[in-house]
Amino acid sequence: IPPSWLDKIAQKEFKRLADLLLSVELINDADIGHLALYCDAYSQYLSYKRQIKSKGMWIDGKPNPFILRMKDAAAQMRSFATDLGLSPSARARLAINLESDDDDDDDF
Repeated sequence: IPPSWLDKIAQKEFKRLADLLLSVELINDADIGHLALYCDAYSQYLSYKRQIKSKGMWIDGKPNPFILRMKDAAAQMRSFATDLGLSPSARARLAINLESDDDDDDDF
């Protein structure tokens, strides 16, 4: 169940990712806050993207300030995604770590 403080877009993404990540056992209850923060950044990113699309890249001859905000939200998403194993490289690192843990178990 997504946290109530997430907006509707973030809650929908939370449900989608939670189902996916739980099915492959990449997260557990301890990761819920982290997933919620990723989903919040995702929702913010989409909101900023809509603002840019609506107002354009330039406002009064200056770059739209939502461009920088969108960039910051994307950076937050990348950071949380890596921690949650949402990127291919993060999953590869997790697989290597899991494989090495399995090898260690053979010693006993």
